[in-house]
Amino acid sequence: MFCHRVLKPGGKVYLSMPFISPEIPEPHDYVRLTREGIERLAREGGFASCEIHPYGERFSSAAYLLHPFFLFNTMRLIAYALALGLDRCVPGRLRRSNPCPIGSFAILS
Repeated sequence: MFCHRVLKPGGKVYLSMPFISPEIPEPHDYVRLTREGIERLAREGGFASCEIHPYGERFSSAAYLLHPFFLFNTMRLIAYALALGLDRCVPGRLRRSNPCPIGSFAILS
């Protein structure tokens, strides 16, 4: 990553990366922009630390993909509100073992 060369000492880079696909950690998934892939790119780019915060889960990812089919804004509002509520019902163990975020937000320094 060329960002590290142009940052002043102690500077940070804030990145938001879309990623709508289940992560496949068998044994690792470095090629796509998964948690492991982002960490590897940050290390290769010379960054000392990399904080990654995934956002969204299965239901909000589905709502995002179905967005063009919701003809009215009220339908979108209902679908997204329902999806966010259902995302909270996904067990934590499943989120950790097989995450399916809409994307990730990374802070590199």
